[in-house]
Amino acid sequence: MKLSMYTGFTRYWEQHGAEQTALYLRELGLGGAEILSNAHSERTFAPSLEEARELREIFEAHEIHFSCYSVGADLLSYPEQAVERLCYFAEVAAVLGSPYLHHTLIPFLSLPPHAPSFQDALRLILPHARYVADYASNLGVTCLYEPQGMFINGTKGMSAFWEAISSFCGNVGICGDVGNTLFVDESPLDFFALFATEIRHVHPKDYCPASTEETYVFSTRSGRRITECSLGQGEIPLRQCMDLLYTAGYRGDLSLKNLHPKDWSRGLQEDIAYTKKFYYNKERVAFATRSLLLSNYL
Repeated sequence: MKLSMYTGFTRYWEQHGAEQTALYLRELGLGGAEILSNAHSERTFAPSLEEARELREIFEAHEIHFSCYSVGADLLSYPEQAVERLCYFAEVAAVLGSPYLHHTLIPFLSLPPHAPSFQDALRLILPHARYVADYASNLGVTCLYEPQGMFINGTKGMSAFWEAISSFCGNVGICGDVGNTLFVDESPLDFFALFATEIRHVHPKDYCPASTEETYVFSTRSGRRITECSLGQGEIPLRQCMDLLYTAGYRGDLSLKNLHPKDWSRGLQEDIAYTKKFYYNKERVAFATRSLLLSNYL
């Protein structure tokens, strides 16, 4: 099983450089990495194409691969900027050898005042999402979309978007984020059962009810307070979700998103340990991890 790093990866890379980061990954027993960028921040890490070539060369020398390139984007509020940056990130993903460009669409976790209707929002973002998907496909990169925010989330929200995007571009897929459907008060099992054959990449994570003292808190559509926790400590039915994918023939990456706010390195180690125990003890899903990717947001 190959595991990859997402949480803390970009930060560690910026602080220590590519060679030291590669050695750190191998020390942890990780075989892959995933970059996270933001399409709307001047401070985001965005490697040049030449830097991407050098990074791929260094990492391949250490037998480390890039499994996905993730980007936070808002196609509703800042469409022109998002499209321009996403097309560039697709070029970077291709140079890195990443098969996927995963990007958000409408990232609102709470709807702003005077928010458009779902149908109006979908109509506004579709031309931009289609353009990026087509651009990436011509580079050999597949765009992925996860259930996220308050619009493109849950079985209903994703179904409407998926029908519109997949009918236009065949080279697209779904990122099965195991936790995000909780934000619209929906079980991830419903989402995974519906989209099992379309999921190309998986982001496991876990949530539990937030205590009154907890400051790192999210609110669901119904107002329920939840907070992120390490895998196996919350309410996400990860094993059942993965069994659904296995039955559907999934043999792709398992990409952990640990948003543990207190100590990302500790959260990383806890999730690595949980994942190894989970899969090494379950031969029926020992296939599931080529990469373990960790994220502190998205």
